[in-house]
Amino acid sequence: MSPSIRASLLSHRLDYLVIGGGFSGLNAMSALKRANPHLRAVCVDPRPGPGGSWNEFYSFVRLHNPHPMFGVDGHSWGIPEPTVLASKEQVLHHFTSFVDGAMPAGFAYAGGVRYECLMAPALPGTGGSPAPLRVSLQSEDTGEEFIVDAFRVIDARGFDYAGHMKADQDPRSDGSTRGRELMPGDLPELLQAGAEAAAPGAGPGRLFVVVGGGKMGIDTAGFLVDHVRAEDSIVLITGTPKWFSNRDMIVGHRKPTHSFLPTWSQLTQPTFAQMVLDMALKWDGHNAEEVLLEQGRRGTLISVAGPGRSYAVGLLSEAEKARVEQHCRVVVDDHFRGADFATRAGLTSTVRLQSGESIDTTKELVIVNCRTSGAHRATAFTRPDAHPLRPDGRIEGSSTFGLTGVTSFLLGSLVELKGQGALERLPLFGNMRHGIGRSGYDPDHILGFLVRSFANILSASDILGPRFMSAHTLDPNKWYHPAKQVLELGNLLTKRKALEAQCLKHCRIMEAYEPDPVAGADGRVKASSSDQLASVA
Repeated sequence: MSPSIRASLLSHRLDYLVIGGGFSGLNAMSALKRANPHLRAVCVDPRPGPGGSWNEFYSFVRLHNPHPMFGVDGHSWGIPEPTVLASKEQVLHHFTSFVDGAMPAGFAYAGGVRYECLMAPALPGTGGSPAPLRVSLQSEDTGEEFIVDAFRVIDARGFDYAGHMKADQDPRSDGSTRGRELMPGDLPELLQAGAEAAAPGAGPGRLFVVVGGGKMGIDTAGFLVDHVRAEDSIVLITGTPKWFSNRDMIVGHRKPTHSFLPTWSQLTQPTFAQMVLDMALKWDGHNAEEVLLEQGRRGTLISVAGPGRSYAVGLLSEAEKARVEQHCRVVVDDHFRGADFATRAGLTSTVRLQSGESIDTTKELVIVNCRTSGAHRATAFTRPDAHPLRPDGRIEGSSTFGLTGVTSFLLGSLVELKGQGALERLPLFGNMRHGIGRSGYDPDHILGFLVRSFANILSASDILGPRFMSAHTLDPNKWYHPAKQVLELGNLLTKRKALEAQCLKHCRIMEAYEPDPVAGADGRVKASSSDQLASVA
């Protein structure tokens, strides 16, 4: 932490302290900049540079969607072609360029600073003004603890990435591969060393077993397809099979040209909002698998090697799907259990599956961990939904409005433009179901998440107004022709009452400053304060 940043933190009370310097936190800062560039606002993060979890992702990661749909709201990417799926380097450059060149004079990013806890208010509020909050922070470099006062604290840790589930954290694993699994980030160096050490055709080769069929698993399998030697083989163990949004259908191969008159294909192209709204209105609280399967039949959702049973809210192309299916052995709807490694070359290694099946090989066995990064811990997407106004005074930028960055942007905008009272009075829905079921992500929880996110965005739009929302660049509807955008907005407004009726059936109304909700043994969520539920589905 530089002396100037330290001085900025300690010299005066801050208007805002933002915790977290990734997608969520930087969008909170963008919202505050747009609302009032004369504020004193500081964003803190344990990592030295901005970007949050993107600093730790594997080198060959790319965005699932075209880059204009991601990043810091209102901040240019500097990439001429809008369909580019930005690389890790490009994403980090985008975040860094916002921090270094687009924040007002009173704004700062403090890297290498960890949030410790929120203490009692520094002083009581007066005349309706909020009381400043006292926050304990710690320097990552020196371990020094120091106290900062801020009138508002936005906790924008979002997904709060802490690595992927390891073998000893996986309830399905027998622990036999503990310490012997690689991460995707280890592969480029391993493959380069292997290419230099052996000529094609030398030796029995290697069997790469990719554990996990989410987007990271599919990315990793595809990377291996492009880089392994001819004598190597690849197995992808998907776990619970997942649907993905079909990038080719929902986004297309190029951004539509915005000529005055749209083409018929531009008017009839499926959109993400259209797909989600259709699923939301056909969901009865328990039939998520059937609703997802219908979208799969339409082609708006795709999955690898057979129909999915859950939904990964990400995008996959037909080419990515075909590459994995054609060049990998895909084990669908089964889970990795463990492995016995051969003690010397030429002996058999065995991969064991939860079903009791096994895979034997005389090749060198390489296990690549692509398990979930969220199902084994509480995150913005897996813990029970709570109102963003927390009892201790924090404003929690979780996933109230869907994506964490969108949530923090809208929360920062609401509080600074309309006042905290507006957020207190805003009707917000929370999911009635806990995120993780016995077999992983509960598909009914995921549809509940989509239903309440849409309803909550509409509520925020009522307060912020159409002019504000029309300038919100992270809205995926902006991708389409203006005429299509108008049609989509009309469709959403026409079906708004039906969407809200779904929320009243299957979600709960959240209360400002409510204690952390709890999930019962049946996975259903209730507020621990008043047990107020919108209804019981």
